Amino acid sequence: MELTDKTVAGRYAIRAELGSGGTATVYRAEDIVLGRPMALKVLSAALAADPDFVLRFEREAQLAARLDHPNIVEVFDFGSTEDGREYMVMRLLEGEGLDVLLARRGPLSVSEVLPILQQIAAALDYTHASGLLHRDVKPSNVRIDSSGRATLTDFGIARALDSARLTLPGMAIGTPRYMSPEQVRGLEATYATDVYSLAVVAYEMLTGHAPFEGDGTALMHRIVNEPPASPLAYNSKLPPAVEQALARGLAKAPADRWTSAGALVDELERITKSTPLSPPTAGPDEEATVVRPRMRPPAA
Repeated sequence: MELTDKTVAGRYAIRAELGSGGTATVYRAEDIVLGRPMALKVLSAALAADPDFVLRFEREAQLAARLDHPNIVEVFDFGSTEDGREYMVMRLLEGEGLDVLLARRGPLSVSEVLPILQQIAAALDYTHASGLLHRDVKPSNVRIDSSGRATLTDFGIARALDSARLTLPGMAIGTPRYMSPEQVRGLEATYATDVYSLAVVAYEMLTGHAPFEGDGTALMHRIVNEPPASPLAYNSKLPPAVEQALARGLAKAPADRWTSAGALVDELERITKSTPLSPPTAGPDEEATVVRPRMRPPAA
């Protein structure tokens, strides 16, 4: 059912489609009661057909709506469309996704990276203190506005989607390159899972690359079994201590990682304050010839 120019729940007038993926479509909508713009995310018909998922989604949406943090998108409402698809109403965010920023700019300077990471880490630590996990931390779930404010999005559906993966064969949920080893192996996610994904995002922001690259089962094998490529191979101006900080965030065993998202970012800030850094200079022409040594495991 096409929703553009329709009204959902007698309240949300759909104005335009903002984007669509395998699990959901996001629309720009207007709350005709309050007269303000909103973002309305409508999940796919395949997910709506799973009654267990619907129950999980509603439970998670209720929890997400309780989160109140300047770096977490507000969830205002949720329900079902006339054709039975679940939706979530959120604050409409301006700016661009971190994934779009990285595609446009390539690796960022440390002075640009740290403020963004600090805000994402603050959002994650608040979430963890509230007893919740995100489970899908990645650049496309971070929005950056013109003032530099970073907002973490897509709370409230990751846990339900995680379970739906088991009941909807063939549906690709999540982005493998940001998944932790325990997620790849189908094990229970913990706070350390979000810390791992944040370390992947930090690595990508500093280097323009993911620590593990490839597709399908080959990528999954690398995430679970191989050490990550050294970030110094992509950005030689980074001090070795940054490599060690990221290696701890990317540890295979959750217990070996930083104890919080904030702890990882605090360490990166400490390193960069003690070691002046130059902006990354690697360009696309250099990628084909770069040698990619592997990280050494962090010291015990």
